[in-house]
Amino acid sequence: MGFNNFSDELAVLEIVRSANFVRPGKLTSGQIYLALIRLQSDVPAAGDFMAMIDELVKEGLLVSAAVLEHDISFPYVQHIVLGVTETGAAVLEDRSFQADLFYMCSTVPFQLQRQERTDSRNRQSPTDEPHLPCSLCRA
Repeated sequence: MGFNNFSDELAVLEIVRSANFVRPGKLTSGQIYLALIRLQSDVPAAGDFMAMIDELVKEGLLVSAAVLEHDISFPYVQHIVLGVTETGAAVLEDRSFQADLFYMCSTVPFQLQRQERTDSRNRQSPTDEPHLPCSLCRA
């Protein structure tokens, strides 16, 4: 499973969870696919997407109300999706927490550097005693 497939799976879980948050109901695989197309510029082929939905149902991350009858013109398993399971919601919460943690770790050092620059500009020139540079106080 590559990175794109993993991010597609997370996007599908988020689409289903968001749709059910706004208005609980059933979603077809096609509706989810169209939502993914609106969300991302790079999407899997329709057959790969339908296989991914089927796999998410088998893994217990999505709840399927039914599987549509086999159609010769569209030979893929098509689910009617009711929502995200507790496990699927936990996966989304974990990824959200990791993203928040990454954001904090990537922005806090930048904010501290910016604050240090501001502090150094506002610092008065030393008039008391001469101060030798040291690694602890960064003077």
